Amino acid sequence: MNAQPTALAASKNQNRSQESQSQEIDLLALLGTLLDRKWFIILVTTVFAIIGVAVAVLSTPIYKATALVQVEESSPSVPGLDDMAGMFESSSAAVTEIELLKSRSVIGEAVDTLKLDIIAEPKLFPVIGGKVYRGFAAESKGDIAEPFLGLSSYAWGGESINVFRFNVPKAFEGEEFELVVGEGKTFELFNPNGDSVLKGAVGKDESAGFYELTLRELNARPGTEFVLIKKNRYRTIVELQQEISASEKGKDSGIIAMSYEHKGPIHAEKVLDKVAQIYVRRNVERNSAEAQKSLEFLEVQLPEVKKQLEFAEERFNDYQIKRQSINISLETQGVLEQVVELETKLQELELKRLELSRKFKESHPTYQGVLEQIEAVEKQKQKLVGEVGNLPETQQELLRLKRDVEVSNQIYTLLLGKTQELDIVRAGTVGNVRVVDAAAVDTTEPVKPKKALIAVVATLLGGFLAVAIVLIQKAMHRGVEDPTEIESIGLPVYASVPYSDFQDKLTGFNRARKVKDKPKSILAVDNPADLSVEALRSLRTSLHFA
Repeated sequence: MNAQPTALAASKNQNRSQESQSQEIDLLALLGTLLDRKWFIILVTTVFAIIGVAVAVLSTPIYKATALVQVEESSPSVPGLDDMAGMFESSSAAVTEIELLKSRSVIGEAVDTLKLDIIAEPKLFPVIGGKVYRGFAAESKGDIAEPFLGLSSYAWGGESINVFRFNVPKAFEGEEFELVVGEGKTFELFNPNGDSVLKGAVGKDESAGFYELTLRELNARPGTEFVLIKKNRYRTIVELQQEISASEKGKDSGIIAMSYEHKGPIHAEKVLDKVAQIYVRRNVERNSAEAQKSLEFLEVQLPEVKKQLEFAEERFNDYQIKRQSINISLETQGVLEQVVELETKLQELELKRLELSRKFKESHPTYQGVLEQIEAVEKQKQKLVGEVGNLPETQQELLRLKRDVEVSNQIYTLLLGKTQELDIVRAGTVGNVRVVDAAAVDTTEPVKPKKALIAVVATLLGGFLAVAIVLIQKAMHRGVEDPTEIESIGLPVYASVPYSDFQDKLTGFNRARKVKDKPKSILAVDNPADLSVEALRSLRTSLHFA
């Protein structure tokens, strides 16, 4: 009963043992193949390592400018909003400020101020030119490196250019122009088609058709070439928006970390610093905009109110002269004070209504509240007007004229005080953002390229590629390299011919011979006792008797 399961178990164990042996043989064969081609693998790996080191050394270093900006929470202008704001908590104010910081208005002003849509660089020798140019150390200002092998059209160190203005036709925006330095600080500009389009001198506004160019500085030997590019303004802004990084450090910290990478450390610092300055200034302008609008409104009203005051005073004085200096009675004086107070209050409410009309619709509760206050004061005023009707006609006219003077004077004084108040508020307005750390660059350690990483990755890539080539060649090779492979399938082996070192020497000798008419060396003649020759004799005998 138990004989059959035992046999099956033994069969399975035997199969597993055979599979394990097969895998072991395959791994050993694979290792042997790699060892046989070890010099090829070492060569390819070394070549890739050298290329990796060369790329790391010759690549243009990239520097990173960093800056910190703090965003403070601004208190609401309307009392009581603190409690209400807690009901509608949103993300940190820094998130909004980041979008404002990278807005087209801020970045666009930086592009225009620093002329970032103009690229002007010296033409460098391929591959090694950048390394040589950066490695030049000038002993004094204006020093220029001597051209290598007489290649004076390339810049080798110390050459510089400062372009103040550069305009080209729209069709050539983003294209490379070539500027060739001439004698005596002159230059010639060539378009992408190689045609000369402009000639001029440093410090002058040069123009020809749609081309305009002004150079403020040019330090280079005659014949040196520079590359000029006029980029599209919109594309320049979009690219700078993508290149400038801004993120909040920590959750709701209110600290914005800014960074910008560029091959020129001074350029990177200047760009990031300018963006931060523009952003802070615009923040202040945005916060003082309300006071500015109110101030502009009052400045328009003041001249009109002053004219009304002067006109009222003139009419009052004329009436007194006409009526021979009639005085106001005590009863009329009391009514006058009440009327003036109500008129002044009405004017204040009317100013408030006009200001609110620029912010809210007529249906807004705040606007409606002011209208209700105006209506209530109007009712009080009408009541007083009824009392004035009981006074003598002369006193009524005198009251009306005196009221106009007093009301106009009160309103003018009020507006003048508010104007001075708002002017002080506007001048003293500060933004809710400030630069904590100005832009700075570590010039001793570029952030790119990572030289060690490039060298290691290139070496590993070379090793993997060499191994892959060896394995692919092995997989595609259909020949038999081991006699045991033939014996394993049952075919007879008549002879095994070993590798002959002597034959290898003869082959090299024959290739190196200069006299072609002499007969070539043969292994069986030159070394008849060689093992390879003996194996071939054995093969001949086996075939003869087979």
